[in-house]
Amino acid sequence: MRPSMGICEARSCSPAHGPRLRIVMIAAGVFEYTIELVNALSQRHEVDFLVPGSRFRHLVWAVHPRVRLHMLDWPRHRDPRSLAFVLRLAESIQQWRPDIIHFQCGQVWLNLLMPLLDQSTFVMTVHDVLPHVGDQESRKIPQWIGAFTIRHAHRLITHGERLKVALAHRHHIPLDRIDVIPHGVLSFYRRLLPSPNGNTSRATGRAEVLFFGRIYKYKGLEYLIQAQPKITRAVPEARIVIAGRGEAFDKYAAMLPDPEKFIIYNEYIPNRRVAELFDRADVVVLPYIGGSQSGVLQVAYAFGKPVVATRVGSIEEAVDDGVTGRLVPPGDADALADAIIELLRDPARRAAMREHIARQVATRFAWSRIAEATESTYRRAMAYRSTSL
Repeated sequence: MRPSMGICEARSCSPAHGPRLRIVMIAAGVFEYTIELVNALSQRHEVDFLVPGSRFRHLVWAVHPRVRLHMLDWPRHRDPRSLAFVLRLAESIQQWRPDIIHFQCGQVWLNLLMPLLDQSTFVMTVHDVLPHVGDQESRKIPQWIGAFTIRHAHRLITHGERLKVALAHRHHIPLDRIDVIPHGVLSFYRRLLPSPNGNTSRATGRAEVLFFGRIYKYKGLEYLIQAQPKITRAVPEARIVIAGRGEAFDKYAAMLPDPEKFIIYNEYIPNRRVAELFDRADVVVLPYIGGSQSGVLQVAYAFGKPVVATRVGSIEEAVDDGVTGRLVPPGDADALADAIIELLRDPARRAAMREHIARQVATRFAWSRIAEATESTYRRAMAYRSTSL
């Protein structure tokens, strides 16, 4: 475990961007996204990154040494020690005198930080505007918890224009208090590859279609399973790789038309295996029937992999149809199969898509740009708070 560093008292200024900020970033989840963000922000600002130590240890390697990482003994939300934990946390944060406190996920006891630190400026990133269909894990936390933080934050961030409108409508928040900042590319997994070059699927002699992540109803895995016969009739060497865990897999196993056409890892996937799976894939598939955005899509882009995704949430805002991947209607197994076949049969088109993806990774989804946009959100939040006092 890396120890937390001391707090620097000096604040420098950059003429181009304004004063150097002291940022407290609190993440109860979405760790991969937040790691990339704090690493980028720390190039110009002082960042304290607070995480649950027991759930974060496998990712410590990815946090830049500039970031002050605090691995906290963070109780679960039903633990009676939570109140004392939040009181101690508020006392520590108050001593640091941050300019911004940025929440990445709602958590029941963290709501108390707002009244306890009422002289602070709060920003929250809302990754998922609506609860996911069938995601029982997320539903264990009452919806009012996130709603409280959303309604009391000085400014909000979400990842797409459609999400912005939905967030404003759901929580009765003015549109001008919400900023749209794209979900950046999750590139740190590439550091775990034994070699930066080469697609290892070529050595296996097969074409691999990857479905990766938590397995819940909203991910639409059943439609990819239904698409398999059509895919493998057209591309006999194709195999569908399913990697991840979630709800009971038995019902999906019973759906498999040709089990030998699937490679299944229904388990926790270690970081190095994540890198290997994406490196090996020819196409990454997101057959979601619901959802807001996708970190899986941004891991695929980090590896230069074209995606086949559905038009749900703001996923379609991140996929340039026919350029970085293909978009199909949700719940349409035939359209899903056709788009996958189209890409598997055309290596030259996949190569062209990789080039377009690389350009977007270096521009639209680059963390340097996202950090600048986030800094602008911070300064707007500070201005809003100062005028509302």
